[in-house]
Amino acid sequence: MNLSIQPLTETQIHEFISWQYDGPYAMYSMTDENEDELIAFFSDPVNGYFAIVDETGAIWGFCNFGEDAQVPGGDYSLEAIDVGMGMRPDLTGKGQGVDYAQAVFDFAQKQYPGQTFRATIAAFNQRAQKVCLKHGFKVVDRFERTKDKRPFVILIRE
Repeated sequence: MNLSIQPLTETQIHEFISWQYDGPYAMYSMTDENEDELIAFFSDPVNGYFAIVDETGAIWGFCNFGEDAQVPGGDYSLEAIDVGMGMRPDLTGKGQGVDYAQAVFDFAQKQYPGQTFRATIAAFNQRAQKVCLKHGFKVVDRFERTKDKRPFVILIRE
């Protein structure tokens, strides 16, 4: 698999905001949100979003770097680059997460050399946590999201 990271196009944004996740992963679905607001948000370079595409140009997911990868209620006092990512629902759970995340972390290291990286993941999402652990992250904190008390974990890679 040869994945690359590139600036998002509006077409890609339209695609990923329509993705539907099943079961507990449904919390990642965005279809209840205002489409125009989502397009404006993801298009704004200040928010740090990128597309993850394969060699054919098909979108596999997206990633972001910065404050929007944080979850209200967590302790973000340690200086670090926050990393978030989302994978196309039909690709999840098929053992491709490690390679997928490798593309994101390789890109992150080029953009932010020598920095500490932080990921915040819903506590139930063992798949995403395992991927981060395989990439050298360590769990450093657990907390409940402010708005609904959903549990999350914070992982750090120095």
